Amino acid sequence: MIFIVIFLMIIIVVLSTFLAFSVIRNIDMLNKLEEMGIQIEESLDILDEYHQKIDIASKTDVMFDDPVVKNLLNDISGCRDAVLIIANKLYGSLDDKEDNK
Repeated sequence: MIFIVIFLMIIIVVLSTFLAFSVIRNIDMLNKLEEMGIQIEESLDILDEYHQKIDIASKTDVMFDDPVVKNLLNDISGCRDAVLIIANKLYGSLDDKEDNK
């Protein structure tokens, strides 16, 4: 009978150690995810700032009809749209996660 009690105590100690290790790792992972969320929000702020600058630049009239300049302005507009799509996807996924909390 004493051997069973000792065996069960050893199992409890081992399982408690595994549980403590798992909880510590989960807390570390949560902190990393929160830090990544903060970095994504800061990146979105930077993208928003540059989006505003590109938006103003792409709406200006071209003084000459050079096709290269027109293509460049079209590429800038395309980049602006791509940045908006990416930012909306990232921000939307952050909003979804915040709504689930």
